[in-house]
Amino acid sequence: MSTIKGHKLQKMLSQWPGHAVLTSEYLHAQGINADLIIRYIKSGWLKRIGTGAYLRLDDKPSLLWAIYSVQNFTKTPIHIGGKTALEMQGKGHFGRAEYYEYDLFTCCKSTLPSWFKKAKIDLHPNIIVANFLPDKLYLTKKVIDSVEITLSSPERAVLELLYASPKRYMYDEIKLIFENLSRSRASVFQELLEASKSVKVNRLCLFLGKALEHPWYEKIDHSKINLGSGVRSFEKSGVYDKTYNIFYPIAWKEEDYVI
Repeated sequence: MSTIKGHKLQKMLSQWPGHAVLTSEYLHAQGINADLIIRYIKSGWLKRIGTGAYLRLDDKPSLLWAIYSVQNFTKTPIHIGGKTALEMQGKGHFGRAEYYEYDLFTCCKSTLPSWFKKAKIDLHPNIIVANFLPDKLYLTKKVIDSVEITLSSPERAVLELLYASPKRYMYDEIKLIFENLSRSRASVFQELLEASKSVKVNRLCLFLGKALEHPWYEKIDHSKINLGSGVRSFEKSGVYDKTYNIFYPIAWKEEDYVI
């Protein structure tokens, strides 16, 4: 191998981010063309884990590093959200040291790279398609197991819970999680609810804020939020609330609620 090619290999390996999956586009931008990639694979430096996706030979694909790679080396808008994002920020109902499931939110499932969907990674994520909020609104970054990941803020995450209920999240679980959000930022909820295209999410969020007497609820300007019209039912045997004109889940009816 020539000195120039050897230098490129050393530079590539020394600058490899952790156990990330690197794409052809990223490697090409670093001066590693297709011929060199093939040569490095044959020489035992790299391995292909899918179309246009590579790992160092001794690396094993992990979900966190795969998520990191999608977020940093592709144009796919994807983030950890919902219950997983809340737990990672200490806002879940039950804290836990390990995460056995990861909820990933994206605006369009078909945009995920094929290698991500087919790679034999340590955990398989729950991919939830949701486009009721702008892609980048109130996302944050957090280091999880030495990997910097983009995830939802607590306020956005709880709206994602409501959006994916009851198919993905049970209503009684959402209520328990919502009880921990009394110190949420009213300004953040205001901006998210104004941007939300889901009447279901908006009504249920405000209902819970009112019922649980969270301080942020009193600061919300309802006139700027799309609450739709008419009666909405979110459970066949639900309980009626006249303020938001909804039949809310019976699991949310408790004696200490002020409704």
